[in-house]
Amino acid sequence: MHSFNKNIKQLGNRILYLRKLRGLTQAQLAELVNRSTNHISKIELGGANPSVSLIFELSSALNFSPYELFKFDENNDVDFIISEFPRVTNPKHKKSINTIFKSVVDGFVNI
Repeated sequence: MHSFNKNIKQLGNRILYLRKLRGLTQAQLAELVNRSTNHISKIELGGANPSVSLIFELSSALNFSPYELFKFDENNDVDFIISEFPRVTNPKHKKSINTIFKSVVDGFVNI
């Protein structure tokens, strides 16, 4: 049971991370999936186990595949951010943001 609870907590953390990456509030995400803000909060805190259908609704609302919700390995985060960066940035500021982002990523890679 301990492993199950750990996975639910990791899933909640991942949903929180992806929600923030998309710039959404809990209320905005809740509205997109027709759930209460309280329910989204419980999921993100690991206190509620989302149904399979809600997993698909959340992934659709966040514009990620359901698979991305279950990528708990912290080492995937840099690769994930790099792959998603062009999709979530404002095209108007893309050149300057890409320059800044590349220097930050290069700094992490060289550590």
